[in-house]
Amino acid sequence: MPGIKVNIGRNGFSSITVGAKGTSMSFGKNGTHVNASLSGTGISFRNKIGGSKQPNNTASANAMQAVEINVAIEDDGSVRFKNQDGAILPNSIVSKIWQNNGESLTNYLKEWADKFNDVDVANLIQHDIPLSNQEPIYKKAQFVEEMPKQPIKSEAKKPFFLLMIIFTKIKEKYNNELSRSANEYQDAMKKYNSELEEWSRKKDDFDRHQQELYDNYKTLIRTNIGLMVSTLEDTLQKLQWPRETNISFEITNDVNKVWIDTDLPEIEDLPRKAAFLAASGKRLNIKDKPNKQLSLEYAKLIHAIALRIAAYTFSTLPATNIVILSGFSQRLDASTGRINDEYLYSVKFARDVFSEIDFNNLELLDPIMAFTRFENIRNMSTTGIFKPIKPFKPLQAELNKNIGR
Repeated sequence: MPGIKVNIGRNGFSSITVGAKGTSMSFGKNGTHVNASLSGTGISFRNKIGGSKQPNNTASANAMQAVEINVAIEDDGSVRFKNQDGAILPNSIVSKIWQNNGESLTNYLKEWADKFNDVDVANLIQHDIPLSNQEPIYKKAQFVEEMPKQPIKSEAKKPFFLLMIIFTKIKEKYNNELSRSANEYQDAMKKYNSELEEWSRKKDDFDRHQQELYDNYKTLIRTNIGLMVSTLEDTLQKLQWPRETNISFEITNDVNKVWIDTDLPEIEDLPRKAAFLAASGKRLNIKDKPNKQLSLEYAKLIHAIALRIAAYTFSTLPATNIVILSGFSQRLDASTGRINDEYLYSVKFARDVFSEIDFNNLELLDPIMAFTRFENIRNMSTTGIFKPIKPFKPLQAELNKNIGR
């Protein structure tokens, strides 16, 4: 759990800082602030969220001693304040912390509980849905092969003038070095010019090909199956998932359909405990989730995954009008003791129906209910329990062999 840094004055606390590396809250005479930074970007910000309190007198403000205090949330949700040596602080000091900064600390516990509960997993997936009818735009790639470096002519060190007059061998050696250096430089320049010519040719061919792709992209992305496959593969590989999600696909010969199989996350990957702020606002109650809640959270997650994949497929492949997506999970067969792949749903997303989704109000969209608008195979109870199904299967004649990834 993140630490708390406290400045202690003679008449109490002047300021404390609560938070993990990258995010913290500061309480003090200048008010309450939230300090945050985005890892790996160098970007940081500081926002004031509370009023200020003036110190009782100037002497107390000037007589501060910096002390590091750590706060820990125990497994039972209780909060413990400790000094830098790990000793628990006396109740008198803890009471002072809560008295002066109770509201901000309570809000901080709420944020911690939200992260613990992982409540945004399905929402993050669900809300990251592009417009299905937007026209894809080709982004030209940059030629990455490094340009050959021009050689540098080595210079022979010229001996002192009188030495060359007196000693002919020194002059002769110097002239030989000049000649050797000139020959080596000439050979190096020939090699450099040849490599530069080849590099320029490759770059021109690459740039010409990129320009052709850019000029004809609207047609090619609708007709060239190889380009369609590589583009969709690149799009899906770039997606970030909060839970492991594997995707394979095949495009039909008429490019009208895409068949997708998705290896879904397991329900065991979801947090099985939930944290709630206690009525006192000074601790968390951490309890096991009811099985129904866990099952419904999992159902929402895997339905949101399907919607997200379908949306990116439609937005990447404008000639595709049907996405048939089937999701499976690994489950134990108690009769054999084996782990088998079992399909949980199979759905035919039609572009025209999918485009009816209000992308400006995705927070109102229920991923589970959204399936009812499409032809689907799904055996799910009202409590989120799935029974295995047999998914839609394509006709082998309509698939491109060895193209799907």
